Amino acid sequence: MLRQDILLDTDFNPLCANGDFVCGDSDEQHVELILISAKNTFKESPMVGAGLVSYLKSKDTSIDKMKREIRVQIEGDGYKYNSFDIDKEGNYALDYEPNY
Repeated sequence: MLRQDILLDTDFNPLCANGDFVCGDSDEQHVELILISAKNTFKESPMVGAGLVSYLKSKDTSIDKMKREIRVQIEGDGYKYNSFDIDKEGNYALDYEPNY
């Protein structure tokens, strides 16, 4: 069974239809939010957030450190981390699967 939640549009605003929120499978959305969010973004869970943007902007980023942080954050939200790859342009591919 996949996680269900309120879905967000590309600007991270809640999707609405017929005067109500749109709900659906949200695993991909959860992972994306974890990757782009910095720590302290979520008041209820201040340690959640991999801060991928900060890693990509840093000149002395250790790829291993970045991968470890992503793995810790993904596993902390109940997913199985398989791999993470990133190219010189900042395009990334994360392989994960539900583990709940």
